Amino acid sequence: RVRSDFMRSLIPILVCLTLLTSFSSAQTPSNEWDIGWEDDDEPVMMTLDSVYNFDITIEFWIENSRPVQANIEFEVETNEDFTVDDPGSVSVPANSNETFEITISGSGLDDSNELIDARGQYYDIVTVVANLVVGGQSSDSKEIEKQLQFSPVYKLEYPTIDDINLNMKAGTDKEITIDIENRGNVDDAIKRIDFTFKSCPQMNYEVVSGLQQGTVIANKISGVVKLISPSSHPDKTCTFEVNTVSEGDSMGYVGKFEFDVEAPEIISEDDNGGSEEDNSVISANDGNSLPYLPFSVSMICVIFAAFLRR
Repeated sequence: RVRSDFMRSLIPILVCLTLLTSFSSAQTPSNEWDIGWEDDDEPVMMTLDSVYNFDITIEFWIENSRPVQANIEFEVETNEDFTVDDPGSVSVPANSNETFEITISGSGLDDSNELIDARGQYYDIVTVVANLVVGGQSSDSKEIEKQLQFSPVYKLEYPTIDDINLNMKAGTDKEITIDIENRGNVDDAIKRIDFTFKSCPQMNYEVVSGLQQGTVIANKISGVVKLISPSSHPDKTCTFEVNTVSEGDSMGYVGKFEFDVEAPEIISEDDNGGSEEDNSVISANDGNSLPYLPFSVSMICVIFAAFLRR
């Protein structure tokens, strides 16, 4: 009977020990496994292609220092417009370190089909959450984050150059406004700017304001250029061309427009200061002028007069 009572009292103790053992197994110490990025550099560049799409792969590792296999399930959080491909769930052998990867793809254009601004330190963050699963339940979790940014895009345009309507006369000058717009996703600057005339080598120009080397172009800048036509310029259709070299990608961006130059009017004058056209007109009613008779008629008159005298 004493033994029976002892066994009865021992059963609750054994049950408690079993529960404590299971609980301790489920609560795996955090230092028995870890997660980290293969490359610590930030931000990760989402390199845009020619149509401004990107597809990047980021590697990370899982270290399992436990004496048993670690079953890991992943959750990835980032921009809702991006597409993410992650491992889902993996098994890492005991006392090992294995590398995995996530793939992120998307577009660098917004809903208006404009480039998304990339001037900030980063555009968004990707977060990888790793859950250690024991007995079908998550017993521990760790997470890592990585900053994401779009690769720089440089693109300069002349939004108003096609609207310039210019006609000028030889011997005059006219000022025009040149706008340069930054259509990229980061700030740019003028590395070099050149102005040239096509088909009209006699034309000249003068930069009145703006459009200087080193000028930063955040959104749009404007400058004034004076076109100068010499007095001897002939009638001609000319082309004025602007070539701006970007500080960002060293590419030249060209804008141009056509305009007409009218030659000066030519008026010839005689020695008395009157035009040739005025002196070439003879009045038929001039009282000092004799009527014109043909030579044949004059001869007949002379012969007829001689005959009569006989």
